[in-house]
Amino acid sequence: MVLHVSDTHLGAAPYGLTLRYRDVYEAFVEAMEIALQEHVDLVVHTGDFFNSPNPPPDAYMVAAKVLSKLRDRDVEVVVVAGQHDMPKRRGLSPLQVLKSLGLLRYVAVDEIARWRLRDLEIVAVPYKLRSEVTKVKGSGKSILAAHLILKETGVPQYDARLADLPEGFSYIALGDYHKYLELRLVDGTPVVYTGSTEVLR
Repeated sequence: MVLHVSDTHLGAAPYGLTLRYRDVYEAFVEAMEIALQEHVDLVVHTGDFFNSPNPPPDAYMVAAKVLSKLRDRDVEVVVVAGQHDMPKRRGLSPLQVLKSLGLLRYVAVDEIARWRLRDLEIVAVPYKLRSEVTKVKGSGKSILAAHLILKETGVPQYDARLADLPEGFSYIALGDYHKYLELRLVDGTPVVYTGSTEVLR
């Protein structure tokens, strides 16, 4: 079983309120507790894991505690970098830091990644390569995970149209749009934004 989440924005403090700062962490923890309760095999996170490429120490602490628990229960976690996970200039993404600490194994930051987990293929397209999403291919039991905005969200500045997305995938998991939205390709493939785990604005 797979859980798709997105836009957790760890370290965000909506409206600058300390109380809301804690809400963001609690929503992330709650989502991952659901993953454990439902015995999922895989969590697919479609970007903006952190709110900033330089997250505060407590954001790292919350992430480390939760990811350790998932790892100990053999739940695989795939994370696609969103724009908030990317440093403006040179430097490591905080996602790469988590990977170097052994808390994440499957991270797509600087390149389109393709992994096979059990009987499922994952193709991950990070934000910086979102324009390449039309070139990837899926076959059989596969998930496309990407961080981009579709025209169909109604956001004025968009990265692609629904019709631009490739066919051949079983499920297309998207991030960057903070509301839940489920669309379908012509072939019936679900294209899903889960929305952010907590209201940010």
